[in-house]
Amino acid sequence: MQATATQNPPGPKRPKTSFKGIGRAVKYLTHYKSQAILPYIFLVIATLSQLAVPRMIRNVIDAVTSGFLADQVLQALDKIPAAFVSTVLPKILEALKYDPALTLDQLKATLEADLGNAPRALITALVAIIGFALLRGLFSFLQAYWAEKIRSRSRMICAMICMPRSRICRSHIMIRIRQAS
Repeated sequence: MQATATQNPPGPKRPKTSFKGIGRAVKYLTHYKSQAILPYIFLVIATLSQLAVPRMIRNVIDAVTSGFLADQVLQALDKIPAAFVSTVLPKILEALKYDPALTLDQLKATLEADLGNAPRALITALVAIIGFALLRGLFSFLQAYWAEKIRSRSRMICAMICMPRSRICRSHIMIRIRQAS
C-alpha cells in the first residue's frame, strides 16, 4: 500500500492584515488620555478599598481579643495575694508581652485602657468596613461606566476606520463623534 499525500486545494487567499486602522485608533485615543486612564484609576481604587476590609476585620478581632483578655487579667489580679504579686507580676508581664518594668498599678491602668478602647475600636472598624464597601461600589460603578463609554466610542471609531476612505468625510466623522460623546 502506498501512502498518498493530501494537499489543500487552492482557494482564495486571505487578504493581508493591515494595522493602519489600529494606528489611527490609537492616535485618536491619545487625544483622550484622561478619559482612557480613568477606568484604570477607578479599578485600582476599588481594588485597594476591597483589600482594606481584611485589615479592618483583623482590627476588630484584635480589639475584641485584647478587651476580653484585659477583663480576664484584671479579674485575676484582684485575686492574687499581695505577698505573691512581686513573684507573679514578671510572669504576667511576660505572658502579655508587656514591658517587664511595669508596676502593678501601671499594668492595671494599661489593661483598663485596653478594656475601654475595645468597643471604640470595634465601632470604628465596622464603620470603616461599611465605608470601604461603599467606596468600592462607587468606584466599581465608575470604572464600568467609563470603560463602557470609551468602548462605545472606540467601536464607533473602528467602524469608521473600517469604512472605505471614499465614504468618509470630515464633517460626517465629527458628527458621529459628537453623537457618541
